[in-house]
Amino acid sequence: MAKIEGGITWGNIWSIGATIVAVTVSFTTLQAGLLEGQREMKRIELQGTQATSELRLTHEKQLTDIRADLVTHRRSIQQLEISDARNSERYEALARSMDELKAAQRETNDLLRQITSQRDAGNN
Repeated sequence: MAKIEGGITWGNIWSIGATIVAVTVSFTTLQAGLLEGQREMKRIELQGTQATSELRLTHEKQLTDIRADLVTHRRSIQQLEISDARNSERYEALARSMDELKAAQRETNDLLRQITSQRDAGNN
């Protein structure tokens, strides 16, 4: 053991007491800092959890909106396909009518030529 020279004095006692107080204050400050750090960490975790939940809800709403838009677009495409099929039928019927009209016009032209050639033959 180390020998204290000059014996125990009030200065030594005050010095030891001040050291104990300093260590106690440092320990208490450290504990308070740790507790504050833990509270801050919990607060940050809670904010992160809330932000994640909000983000998840936002993304779910966006996905729901996208799905609804997709259904709407599919219906629009189906309506366009139906309309295209109807138009195709109309155009095909119109094309057939035009072919029939052309054939009838050819017959009329042939008849007019015959009438004209017979009249010309009768006038000569």
